[in-house]
Amino acid sequence: MKRGIVLILGLILASISSASVITSIEEPKCRQSLQNIDASLSLTAQIEQDLLQGLWIRKAGESFQQMAQFEKSGVATFLHAAKTGSVFIAKHYVWIVETVNEDPVLVLRALDSGESHRLRVEQTCQGINLINPVTGHLQSFDFVPADEALQSQKRSALTGKWSNTTASLTLTDPCTPEKNSTLKQDWVSFQFEFRKDGTFTQTLNSRNGDIRLVEKGTWEISKDGKRLLLHCRDTKGDIITQCTKIKHLEMDEMVLERPFAAIGKRFLSSEQETDFFFNKL
Repeated sequence: MKRGIVLILGLILASISSASVITSIEEPKCRQSLQNIDASLSLTAQIEQDLLQGLWIRKAGESFQQMAQFEKSGVATFLHAAKTGSVFIAKHYVWIVETVNEDPVLVLRALDSGESHRLRVEQTCQGINLINPVTGHLQSFDFVPADEALQSQKRSALTGKWSNTTASLTLTDPCTPEKNSTLKQDWVSFQFEFRKDGTFTQTLNSRNGDIRLVEKGTWEISKDGKRLLLHCRDTKGDIITQCTKIKHLEMDEMVLERPFAAIGKRFLSSEQETDFFFNKL
């Protein structure tokens, strides 16, 4: 009898021990940003609040493929990686969130063409899924939280004039073209002036002094504080965006990831296999 009792107790203790091992395995934690959303808001307002909290990154394997950033102004910027690596195709949209059949739907209307896209939104622990309701095609974006302190630090450090005197650049169809063709030059200087009001001036001067290209627009730091975005308008009034990773920014030195370019109506590239080094003037 005693032997039976001991056996039963042993089984009970073993089951308890096994259960404790199972419960000790932590479930994957959801992103903190989901807990920041005001639950008293409507479903569409909750989705809008979520989209504004940071960056949204879609990758193919380990490679960056797409980045989306939503602004309170109602404008969203989608940057698509081209086959050349660090070159991006930028698209700008007016965005809102609607409810269709009780599902939240992100409506994107392209600023250049007016073409509209409707994508069903699913919130996940890692980010969001955007689903085409007709084809069922799904795109998963990971959430990258905004870093307002780093944004402010980079914005302050960048403000001023910067110069690069070593780059050999190829320039095709700039936003404010003096020549509507490809220009391959040995440029003596490649300069930026970033102002506190969010505007910038970019100047390229050829070594022999016969060509000087000036471009003006607005600049911003991405919400994660790691990328520089430059916006200008082409001759048709369409917004063209350059995006580059800020690899180094300390004291009076800045390194921008190569190639520093946007593709579309504007293309600026370097034949050099190096990043762009700038010194503050």
